[in-house]
Amino acid sequence: MTFLLLQKRIFGSYYWEHIATELRSQAKLASQGAVLFNEMSRKRIEEDRKREEQTVSKITRSLKRIKDQQLKLNQSNNKAASALTETNEYSEGLFIKNKNERKKRNSI
Repeated sequence: MTFLLLQKRIFGSYYWEHIATELRSQAKLASQGAVLFNEMSRKRIEEDRKREEQTVSKITRSLKRIKDQQLKLNQSNNKAASALTETNEYSEGLFIKNKNERKKRNSI
């Protein structure tokens, strides 16, 4: 019985009500804080995703530009190589022709 009277006195006091109100308000603020924290985390993740997309698009553009430059360079090198090959074939042909003419002259 004494225990029940002690409980009634404690739980009916203004101090207990103050503690209970304080705990409720802390729980409410903690809940709001969690909501704000989740929202901030979501925004940060979204910003990181956008930054990553921008970086990937920059890299893709750079790779495309490099690829185009390499194709142009290879095409010009192929043209130069074919022109050089034709020049070499022509030069070899003249060399062989001149060599054959010298042989004919020497044999006569």
